[in-house]
Order: sequence, then C-alpha cells, then structure tokens
Amino acid sequence: MSEDLRRPEEELPRAEAPAAVPGRARPVLEGREGVETAQIWISAFLVVVVGVIAYGNSLGGPFHTEDYLRIVYNEPVHHLTTFPQALDARLPRPLTMLTFALNWWLLPGNAAAFHVINMLLHVVNGVLLYLLCRRLLVPRASEAAAMLAGLLFAAHPLATEAVNYIICRSALLATMFMLAALLLFLRATEKEDGAQPVTLGLSVFCFALASWSKETAVVFPALVLAVDWLLRGGRGFGRRVVLHCPYWALLSVLIAVRLAAGRDGVPRLPNLPLADIVATQSVAFAKYLRLTLLPFGLSADHALSVQHGFMSPESVAALLLVLGVGCLSVILLLRRSPAGLALFWYLIVLAPSSLFAPPDAVMAERRAYLAIAGGVLLVPWLVGKIKPKPLRVAMGVAAGVAVLICTGATFSRNATWQSRVSLWADAADKSPRSSRAYGNLGRAFIRRARLVESDAAEYAVLGEQDSSAQNAREAQDYLNAAEDYCRKAVRLDPGNFLARLDLGTALNLLERYQEGEDVLLDALSREPSSEACMSQLLSTLSAEAGVADAHADQVRLVDYYRRAAQLKPLSEEQLARYGLCLMSVGDFRRASSILAQAVDGDESSPHRAALEQARRMASDVARVEAEVWRGRREHPASSAEQRAMARTYLMAGRHLQCAYLLWPLLENAPNDPELWVMLGYTRAKMGAIDAFLARWPAPLAASQEPRLQLAQACARGGAWDAVEKVLAAGGSGMGSPITLGALALDVGALDRAESYLREAGAADPANPVPWLYLCDVAVQREDAAAAGGYLDEAEARSVDPAAVSELRARIAGLNPAGGGRAL
Repeated sequence: MSEDLRRPEEELPRAEAPAAVPGRARPVLEGREGVETAQIWISAFLVVVVGVIAYGNSLGGPFHTEDYLRIVYNEPVHHLTTFPQALDARLPRPLTMLTFALNWWLLPGNAAAFHVINMLLHVVNGVLLYLLCRRLLVPRASEAAAMLAGLLFAAHPLATEAVNYIICRSALLATMFMLAALLLFLRATEKEDGAQPVTLGLSVFCFALASWSKETAVVFPALVLAVDWLLRGGRGFGRRVVLHCPYWALLSVLIAVRLAAGRDGVPRLPNLPLADIVATQSVAFAKYLRLTLLPFGLSADHALSVQHGFMSPESVAALLLVLGVGCLSVILLLRRSPAGLALFWYLIVLAPSSLFAPPDAVMAERRAYLAIAGGVLLVPWLVGKIKPKPLRVAMGVAAGVAVLICTGATFSRNATWQSRVSLWADAADKSPRSSRAYGNLGRAFIRRARLVESDAAEYAVLGEQDSSAQNAREAQDYLNAAEDYCRKAVRLDPGNFLARLDLGTALNLLERYQEGEDVLLDALSREPSSEACMSQLLSTLSAEAGVADAHADQVRLVDYYRRAAQLKPLSEEQLARYGLCLMSVGDFRRASSILAQAVDGDESSPHRAALEQARRMASDVARVEAEVWRGRREHPASSAEQRAMARTYLMAGRHLQCAYLLWPLLENAPNDPELWVMLGYTRAKMGAIDAFLARWPAPLAASQEPRLQLAQACARGGAWDAVEKVLAAGGSGMGSPITLGALALDVGALDRAESYLREAGAADPANPVPWLYLCDVAVQREDAAAAGGYLDEAEARSVDPAAVSELRARIAGLNPAGGGRAL
C-alpha cells in the first residue's frame, strides 16, 4: 500500500458517544459526528467569508468586450423563449446561455446582477473544493488543511478574470458541476458492496450539465478515473471499470453530437506548423504554472508570440518543463499519491482549453480556473506530509499569510476590472505588442466618450453651459485617444478587423467623415458580412451627407442600405433613412414601402410626414408616366412626349436616361430655357457641369432668369460646386458671396449661407447687406441674441430703416435667451 494512503499511527480509537436519554432531544454537536459536522459548517463558512471579501468589490464592474457581443447586443439572449437562437455552433454552451437569459429576464441590462451570480458560483466552488479535499485527504491531512485548499481557491488572484468577466460564467458553471459530480461519484461508490444507482445517476447528470456549460468538461471521465484509482486502486481495480462506463458513454454521445453538427461544431487546430503549436502551448503552460504559484503580472491579454521557434531556448525550456511535470504526475499517480492527482488534474484541464485557441489568444487567465482547483490540492497534501509539530505550526502560519496576501491581491486586481479603460490600459502596458489590447483600449475610450457626450447634452438641456462645454472637451480628448490607440492596433496587426471598425467609428464621431468612410470601406472589404461595419458605414455616409447639406453619392448609399437589409433587419431609424435616401434618388415607390415599414401603422410616428410625401410623389410619377405612355401611343416620337418623359426621368432621379433624351432636344432648340435648365441640372447631378457649360455657356434668352433657376435647382439638390460655377459663368457679380449666401438662405442651407455671408462681410466691410442676411439666418435659427448683434452691425453701416424695423419686429417674437419663440 502506498505510504500516502496509510492511516497515521498517532490516530487512536475514539470513545463511543454516550447513549441518548430516552425522551430527550439529541444534542446537535453530540459525539464525534456532531463535532465533525460543526467543523464542516465552520470551514465552509470561512471559505464563503474569504470569497465574499476577496470579490466584494467586483459587483460594481461593468460589462466588458465579449459581454457586449454575447449578452448586451445579443437580442435572443434577452428572452427565455429565444435564447437557443443565440447559441454558437462552435461554442454552444446552452446552460450558460440559459443563465444569461434568466439574469436578463430578472434585471435587464443590470451588470451588478450578473456579477452577483458569478461571485456566488465562485464561492460555491470554493466550498465544493473543500468538501472534495475532505473526501480525498482526510484523515491523512487535517480538516484545517482541507479547508486551506478551499480558502486558497476562493482567494486566488488568477481566478479574477473568470469571476469578473461575465461571459466566463461558463468556466464557473462547468467547475461547479464537475466538482459536484466528483463528490456524488465518491458518495455513490463509498460502500464496497456496490454503487448507489440513484446517486451515480445524479453524478452522470452533473457531468452532462458541466458539458452544457463549457467544453472543458470533456476531461471529466479521465478525472473520475484518476480519483477512483487514487482511493481504491490496486489489485482488482479492473472490476470497478464498469462504474465509469456511463461517463465514457455520455462523452461518446457528446462527441458524436458535435461531429454531427458539421464542420462548425468541430474544434480545429490553428493554421500553424505543428512545431510552432507545440512550442507556443509549452510556453503558455509554463506561464500558467508561474501565475498559479506566483500570481503577479496578471493581464486581460497575455500576448504570446507564435514565432518562438521549436528550438528556441524559451521553447525548449518550456517543453522540458511540460514533459517533466507530465512524467512526474504519471509516476505519482501510479503510486496513488494525491500529488499525482493534483498535477494530472492541472495538466489535463489546461491541455484542451488552449490547444484550439486562435493564435492571438493562445493564453487567457479564464482557462486556468478549473486547473487551479486541481493545483491547490497540493497544499493540503503537503501539509499532511509534515510530521514535526513546529513545522506544522509554521506551515499553518505561512498558509494563513498566503491566504491574506491572495485576498488582498485579488481585491486589488478586481479594482482594475472596474473600468474598461483601466483594464485595457493595464493590458496594453503589460503587452505593448498586443494589437488586441490597444484595439480594446480604443473601444473603451469610444464608449467613455459617448457617455460623456450624453452628459454634455443633458447639461445643455438644463442650461448648464459651462458643464456642457467641459464634457464636450473631455469627449473630444477621449475620441482623440481612441483614434491613436486604434491606429496603433491596426499598425501592429493589419488584419485586426475590430480595430479598423473602431477607428472608423472614432473618426465618424470626430466628424472626419471622409477618413472614416475610407477606413470603414477597407474594413467592409475584409468582412463583407459584418452587420456592425455596414451599420457604422451607413451612419458615416449619412452624417457626411448632412454636413454637405446634401446626400453624397445617393445611389451608392442606397446600395449599402440594400446590402445592410440583407444582413439584418434594419431598425426604425435606419429604415427611415433608407426611405429618405430612396426619395432623394427619385425611387418613390420603394421609398413608400420602406417608410411604411418604419412607420408600422403608428399614426404619431415622426416619419409619417415623409411617408405621405413619398406616396404623393409616387402617385405624381405614376400619373406622368401614364400620360407619357398614352402620348407615345398617340403621337410616337413627338418632341412634347420626349420632354414629358425627360421630366419623368428627372423626378425619378434617372439622370443618365434624362440626359440622353434632353441632349438632342436642346441641340434642336438651343433657345429653350426650360430644356437648358433641365439638362444643366441633370449634368450637374452626374458631376459633369463643366462639360455642360463648355458646350452651352448660357441660353440665348436675354434674361439671366434661366441661370438663376438652374442655380436654385442645383442648390436644392445639394450640388454646390455646380451652383458656384453656373453663377460665376453669368458674370456681372452673379457668383458673388452675397448672391450665394442669399441662395443658400432661400433653400434652407443655413450653415452654408452663414459661411458665404461672412466671406462677403469680410470682403466688403462697409456693405450692410451681408449683415442683414446674417440677421435673417439667426432669425430662422430662432437665436435672438445673434440676430440682434447682426442687426446692430447692419445699422452701423447706414441700412434702410424700413428693413431694420421689419427685422426688429421678427426678433421681438423670439425668446431673448435664444433657442425658441418668446412666450
């Protein structure tokens, strides 16, 4: 028999408990059984207390990167009836997703509620591990030594990622059910005369629950076999193999189900040479081992280079360490030593957890969670091996100090997880070559900027302008930082799609729309099926069009909306933008259909007016088309019919067909102002105004009215380059900033009008006209203070008193504080 399994010689028979007095209640703590029960409850309570102290400050943590992707933005998880739709074919984890759905159903969007469940699961795991140590090691080790394993596990800093990262609940659940299954197996097989079938069945069921929580549970049958060998191995052990058949049978079923799921259900090795995989995994194991023994330098991103090389000194040393630990675990386990079980547990759990990980995430602290549970078994075993009492006392004191240090380190590490910025800033400092760390840091700054911008808007509504301005400056600083970190992430890894997407988002929020569009188009070319990238690109293009007072390249924008709708159903706001975009290119029929989806029968919808306008325009186009086709049947190829068809094409935004019709008509009737305006507007929308003016500089009519009509049409269509060229070609000051400003004011492009008029005022300081127009701009914005200031400037330049009186009357109807009409 192994030395580890002998009962200590100093253990003496204990006296039997006195018989109970008839008619009197039996004391709870009577005899040896009662004392042992009290010890178990006290030890479990201490494990709970240490776990709660260590992780008490984790409850205030936010959602983090993957939490948003798998929970917050994953709509099916928000309902108990739809959560199966959220299951990933590669990582299904149905039980884990069910707990997320329950969490969201009880307290939607409450991160603290998710953190509470994670902390409770971790504390339960600490208690279960303590109970398992009792089963495996007592009386070879004392109750206090067994409790020490639970305390160290509950307070170990390496477990912080699994507890703080909500998405890592899968590891917590799998560990809990595996520990419970082990305890039930030991309970079911504790008698030599046979197993308890119900308890054994519960153990198998817990194994199934663990496998539905996380794939790491596939190692459980091997762990059960090792534990059974440790306690009851030796001669005749082969007859006990039948007790393990249910676990291996269930494992076979689980593997068959994954294989039947197709290619997505089967984990695949990284696309690297086998030597590089072995080298990288060995280096990762060595780092896991170091973090378990000396848990400092913890990080949310442990960037390990896959280019170690199989024969590099680091890889060779790590590989020798793995082989050494593996051989030692086998030797000790064959001798039925608990140390062998601890090492075997540690190795077998880490092997599959990181083997199939992508190259940029070979190592993650969450994967060591279950391995720590096996590793801490070494502590009570080592304490039990110490015989001299002074050394035991010293060991106990050292262990207590270690628990205190671990508790403090865990509490401190939790503080880093309280903020996305602090978490990824810490990761970037510790892994300066990690593209993932810098990309996540940039995303964290974007989220912070959005929160600050929201606060700035609230302060503005409350009239606290100073606070609003300060928050706006802070948001700008955060966005600048986000741009810098995202650019660094892309430089470190050009294939980092998320970093490109976040860079485009940051540039969009910084109102650098053209740069953002270029970045997002590049990202979309790499991931054509990305819903997030398409949505952000649509937002950028729409914002860019708003700055230009027109839709930029509407046909392309319509195409992007169409592609986005194929990827995912559009939101109400996106449908409304899609409909307006279709209206701008003249597709009123489709615009009516899309806007009807946005309104969805809601009479109070803000998009109701746009829907009615689209329907009217669609009706007008249909009526004109009917008249045209009726005219074509009655008078084929007539000039009037072609002119009417050109109007129809113009209304529908079909500029190329319109140009084909109008060109020969204007060649035959060069003095026709209407044809000149129509063809000029069509060529302006096609971006060919220069060629048009070169061919037809002006209509041969004496009046400049057609030129003004063309300029107004181009202004309403947002073609301001064409407006400036058309007016400049007219001479006689038609292209002056005052004329352009007045035209912009007439079509409602207030920002552009203000720019033109300020330019006019600077060019001719004595002229009051620009200031009168600027006053009109301020009145349309309902800004009484600015309007009064502009009118004062105009009066200082000898303006017509009648015009001043009219503007004064309009200003008097505004709120003096600005922003609305007076009450």
